[in-house]
Amino acid sequence: MTTTVERRNHLGDNFYTMPRFAYTTMTKRQVQETLLYTEGRVMACGEMWDVVSRHLGAGMYRVSLRKWEPSS
Repeated sequence: MTTTVERRNHLGDNFYTMPRFAYTTMTKRQVQETLLYTEGRVMACGEMWDVVSRHLGAGMYRVSLRKWEPSS
């Protein structure tokens, strides 16, 4: 039996209004769903931002945004 991961964005409104300061804590499944939905990037305040996660332990992740740097 395989489980499918739903495509759903778990980022709150603060990620789109104050992307430099926004962060939240998510489960592994929520991070996976958000990354599938957003493909790892979001547009906020007229700029592109990468979705970044940091493992905290016990299946929890801290999710924030980092300003996207285009490759040369």
